[in-house]
Amino acid sequence: MSSTGLKQGQSREAGQPGRPSERGMATVELAFASLVTVVVTYLMVALIAVIVAWTTCHDTAAEVARQAARHDQAAVSRVIGDRPAGSEVTIRRAGSDVVVTVKLLARPWGHWLPGVALEAEATVLSEGE
Repeated sequence: MSSTGLKQGQSREAGQPGRPSERGMATVELAFASLVTVVVTYLMVALIAVIVAWTTCHDTAAEVARQAARHDQAAVSRVIGDRPAGSEVTIRRAGSDVVVTVKLLARPWGHWLPGVALEAEATVLSEGE
């Protein structure tokens, strides 16, 4: 017997009857850790894509509101033409304010999964006529 209490050439699993073998557990743990790492990375990339899409919607709303407040329809048309694909731009006047809302259904993880509804709004005081 050696200092570990096992006979020469005897493995620990064989030396402890009733305990399941742990052979291959490191491989299974590595497989699960790899899967979790891929999923977390994918979700982080999707979150960044949603944040970028929302920022683009916000920038579009602010720019359209500024141009609409200046009564520059050519610039408004140009900015609306550059809006994010699939977005909806709404311009309304509330008293002396111009309120612009941009709505977008972002689908950063594919078109087969549910999207994230994004909305950005900008309000600008209308300039003199």
